[in-house]
Amino acid sequence: MRRVIHWFRRDLRITDNTALGNACNESDEIIPVYILSTWKKRHSWTGPNRQEFLCGCLESLSRNLEAIGGRLILRAGDPVQELEKLIHET
Repeated sequence: MRRVIHWFRRDLRITDNTALGNACNESDEIIPVYILSTWKKRHSWTGPNRQEFLCGCLESLSRNLEAIGGRLILRAGDPVQELEKLIHET
């Protein structure tokens, strides 16, 4: 069985998402993940309104994935380290 980790970054849609579509076509199982990078806290563009919007988008993404049998994995930290951990866990 071929597993693919799909790292959601900016495009939090499951429809009309080219990268996700390609991953689905090339694998037997998709492991969807979003990593809240710790560096985002240090920039002014990540104010409370943007953070609230992101939380709403992630909730919607999670519900959409659950509706088709998936489960969004949420992580916080350095993206490279979190992806490495996820690779070893799956």
